[in-house]
Amino acid sequence: MIAKDSEAGFPTNDRRRRAGHKNEKDVAFFLRREFSTDEDVYVLNDVRIGHRGEKAQIDHLVLYPFGFIILESKSIKGRLVVNEFGEWAREYRKEWRGIPSPLRQAEIQSDLLKDYLDAHKKKLMGRIFGFLQKGVRGRHWYAFCAVSSDALIDRRRMTESDSERVIKAEFVGAKLRAVVGEANSMLDDGPPRILNSELKRIVAFLNPTEPTTMRAPNKPSVASDNSPESGTIRCKGCHSDNALQAMEGPYGYYVRCGHCAVNTSMKRRCATCQNPNTTISKRGDCYTLACKQCASEVIIF
Repeated sequence: MIAKDSEAGFPTNDRRRRAGHKNEKDVAFFLRREFSTDEDVYVLNDVRIGHRGEKAQIDHLVLYPFGFIILESKSIKGRLVVNEFGEWAREYRKEWRGIPSPLRQAEIQSDLLKDYLDAHKKKLMGRIFGFLQKGVRGRHWYAFCAVSSDALIDRRRMTESDSERVIKAEFVGAKLRAVVGEANSMLDDGPPRILNSELKRIVAFLNPTEPTTMRAPNKPSVASDNSPESGTIRCKGCHSDNALQAMEGPYGYYVRCGHCAVNTSMKRRCATCQNPNTTISKRGDCYTLACKQCASEVIIF
């Protein structure tokens, strides 16, 4: 399921930035083709987080019942070489130049995201035996790099690990499908399963529509029932978001608060364009808000 698609436009006169955006769009396209109908796999493109003074922008993030996949896009024209030490170099117009490793960048982003989610596990994750709080550290964490489809990759000096994690854009779907399928086939040897309700809370927390998650966690804002403040629905009575039950009535979908018994409509303005003409749809136990003006979609509950 595509929880956040890539940005439609990217106006700039910078050739390199345009090429980078095109590769991100290509990768997002192949992820959409592979996972758009999966109800237990969530794809978020262009995720921005802030934690303890550090910031990260993740090109593509895939969440599935056993872990997290961070995918960094890299537009490369010409020849790419990665040596046995993980050092990257590219040849373009007969000139060689060293470049930062996107794999290392994805690993650094993975560490920050792991710390960020674990710091909020009481809000995001369930409990084991009613008292032991689950976290995200015991799950599978993968870091990959998707390079341009027209790049020439020299793999002769790559380590086996790096070679497995550097993928051309058109092979992204198949590669990540194999990773997800391998994890789903595990029985007792794999990590504990992340419930779909927990995955949805994580998706909402990462806020796939606005970069408001960059605010300090000790300064939360209060959202009304129609506020586009984040992907999280809050009770309009007590402003809680951790005891809500999805309901359906004659006026559409809503949530009932387990704390104060107040009902709050799921329908609200589009967070992208602020248009009030939106619709709520249900698929399984997942609720999606779609905008009729800008065609954006976001999971809200």
